[in-house]
Amino acid sequence: MNLMVENGEQVSEGSGSDYERSLTTAVRTSTLIALGMISGVIGFLGIAVVLTGGDFSTEFGVLSIVAAAAAFFLCGVHFLIPSVITRSQMARLVAEGWKDRTDPEKIQRLCQVWQMQLIVGIAVLEGAAFFNIVALIVEKSFLSVAAIAVLLPLMLAKIPNRLKAEWWVQERQREIESQSGF
Repeated sequence: MNLMVENGEQVSEGSGSDYERSLTTAVRTSTLIALGMISGVIGFLGIAVVLTGGDFSTEFGVLSIVAAAAAFFLCGVHFLIPSVITRSQMARLVAEGWKDRTDPEKIQRLCQVWQMQLIVGIAVLEGAAFFNIVALIVEKSFLSVAAIAVLLPLMLAKIPNRLKAEWWVQERQREIESQSGF
């Protein structure tokens, strides 16, 4: 059983509700996608270690420097892009009219926005990790290993769970309601 806040009061939601189904589907799907992306990075990293023999150089080549710089830049971007996606989608929901916090279509849309912004954020980190793995294979530079060592934990921290998703959806509901004049 889940609790939602509605007009300052906690309301119990049954396990068969539209809210529950939408949230459960979004969390399951997002978790599978996130784990698949992380597994891809770990698998490719394993291949890189085998190809290089684990022999890394302390010299930094141009590709390693560019890949590490890209990783640094994309670490920041991975926070920015999801918030841009969220803001644009929230504006759409407000413009379409938000009549009721329990409207199944609106709840499903919020879950989809949560899922989209999460996956895009992880994908940005994944791209940076792959770039650094390619640089590692080509130049065997320890700089690429360091960049990957930063990117992978960030990706792992983004693995979704129900509590994070529920909090995010409820916060967005409050935002929409405050913008809609409730």
